[in-house]
This record gives sequence, structure tokens and C-alpha cells, in this order.
Amino acid sequence: MIVNGNTEFTGSDHGRAWKAVNAVLALPTQASVTLHTKTDANETRIEYQVSGAPKDAVLCVAVVESGLVSRVRRGENVGRALSHTNVVRKFVTLPLDAATGSMSLDSEFSPSKRDLQVIAFLQNSRTMAIFAATGVHL
Repeated sequence: MIVNGNTEFTGSDHGRAWKAVNAVLALPTQASVTLHTKTDANETRIEYQVSGAPKDAVLCVAVVESGLVSRVRRGENVGRALSHTNVVRKFVTLPLDAATGSMSLDSEFSPSKRDLQVIAFLQNSRTMAIFAATGVHL
């Protein structure tokens, strides 16, 4: 597991995970990112606004899908049905040339009965530290 782009450990260590996440959440924020979706008959656009981002930050945008189930046919989990949350379907890294911008999603991500969400985060391109994050359902 990696927390805030720079602290890593075995994800099954629940105590360490909670401690690392809570430590990051307690830090003051200096940057922010907001998302809005605009959908018409032809496309879905994601509009973003960024403030307080350092000069070497990039905006990472992921389209994730939840509510998925896979039936295991072999191996140690044979016969089980595994649930999946926030499976990344698309990932894009955008340079921050301006405080506002937009990107178009492929037609496969148009609103439907699929449980889709767009998650965006500001990240230092050198250290991988994360400054801000947000998400919006499609």
C-alpha cells in the first residue's frame, strides 16, 4: 500500500494503514482540485479547477468502476465470488498549464447503469507526494 505517494508498506497491516492515512489527513491543505461533469448526446467532459498547486504538480485523472464481481475458477479462491471496488478503467496524467481545463471521456464512459466515478489528484511529478484529491460520480 502507498499512502500520499511516498509512504509504502504491506497493505494488510491495518494498524499502519490507518495511522498513515490519518497522519496525512491531519496535515493542512494548500492546494485543491474540483471536478464537474458535462454530458451531452455526443460525449462526457470532465472540467477541473486547481488552486494552490506547486509548479511541478500534475493532475492525475482516473475513471474507476465499482460493483464488479468475478467468479474464480482456479487457484486458492476457486469457487468464490470476489467483489471489486474502484477498478481503474482509464488513467491520464495531465500537465497543469492552467488553473482550469477539461478532458473528454471515451464514449464507453458515458453515463449508464455502470457504477462509474472520476477521481482526480494533484501530484508532485518528482516526489510523487499528493497535494489534493477529489471525485465525482458519472
